[in-house]
Amino acid sequence: MIERRGPAASWSRRKRILVALGLAVALGLAAGYLSVTVGGGISPRQTDFITYFSAARLITSGHGSSLYSFATLAAVERPVVHPFHLAYGVLPYVYPPYFALLTAPLAALPFDAAYLAWLALDLVLLGAVLVGLGRMASLRSRSWLFWGAGALSALPVFIALLQGQTSIVLLAVFVGTLLLLRAGRDLPAGMLLSLALIKPPYVVPVLIVLALRRPRALPGFAAGAVVLFAVPTALWGWNIDTRYLSVLREATTWHLQFGYSPVNSSSLSGAVGALVPGVAGTIVAGLLAAGVLAWMGWITWHSRDLARLFGLAVAAALLVSPHVLIHDLSLLLITAAVILAAYGATDRAALWLAGAFAAATAGFLLSHAAHFPLAVLAPALLWWRLARPGASSNETVTRQDEAAGRRLDGPAGDGLSRLQQVPGPESANAG
Repeated sequence: MIERRGPAASWSRRKRILVALGLAVALGLAAGYLSVTVGGGISPRQTDFITYFSAARLITSGHGSSLYSFATLAAVERPVVHPFHLAYGVLPYVYPPYFALLTAPLAALPFDAAYLAWLALDLVLLGAVLVGLGRMASLRSRSWLFWGAGALSALPVFIALLQGQTSIVLLAVFVGTLLLLRAGRDLPAGMLLSLALIKPPYVVPVLIVLALRRPRALPGFAAGAVVLFAVPTALWGWNIDTRYLSVLREATTWHLQFGYSPVNSSSLSGAVGALVPGVAGTIVAGLLAAGVLAWMGWITWHSRDLARLFGLAVAAALLVSPHVLIHDLSLLLITAAVILAAYGATDRAALWLAGAFAAATAGFLLSHAAHFPLAVLAPALLWWRLARPGASSNETVTRQDEAAGRRLDGPAGDGLSRLQQVPGPESANAG
């Protein structure tokens, strides 16, 4: 007698095959990245880390006031990158002076050792981030395997690690802020968030969430920012701040150098600039960014689901920032974890995350051929998944989350749960 398989059994078998293929692709990509790194295909002296190391050298040699002097910085960078050459004569330092102070200890090491120390720090932070987000999403058994494999095989994460970029540090800062907020520790959460001023545009959407839902975190943010900027000012005077702002203004005029081209920017600014160059494109991109922030504010005003709002804020930050490179998209791990936490490891959630994963990877590789930053689809997809009307926190709140929110006296009641559980009323969230 021949056993007939029903549609459900057939779909279950196909799904297992697709899952196995997806895991194989993820592990294959991770292995490929590792082979490129270990095989010496890219030298640390060709990475963005050289500008952090050179800035650290300037500080330890007593020339911290020259952080934003291109001529002085280039004189330090040239021997660092030898035998390679700087494409534009210098790799500008476009970060606030406090970040140079924090990384100054790296100058005590030889360059290669400093790069490995920074990489080790990034790996530790990434591991902590994955564990923290995985626990927040209540991942179980096999879900942890897919979560880790997907994160480690994501092209933005690999490039952030390889380039020695600040993206992993920013990711850790944002995740730490979210976890502190969920624990009801608003003041230290705000202080930690001030470290993210390494890239000021990324902080703006998060501040919208804090202003409307967690105003008690704002004094901590303000105090942290004052301290971070006051120390360099005390050391080098107000000129260091004016020079930093001058470099930021100058950076807005960079279009074909230092990686500042629309095709390389995975944001609304890059997408619009690739289609509508010039002043008209700048105006359109500005209007779109304002629209995203206004929508963000409207959602924040009507929702008390803190995790959802934070995930939206991260995606919004990437969409509205004027300059977003592929490694910056590693911040989307936060939004991905929020989607998993709210909707569970369902087929639909997996489809959205797979789409963002493909957009970030294939989009980056095809952007120059298409003359368009296709990777912008990654933050756009995840933004829409949480921003659309069907993603209301009313659908995701459970009585268990309500109880947790009340135990934390309100502020941490973010309504984090799964769609398939029984919904209850919104948790009491102060602010």
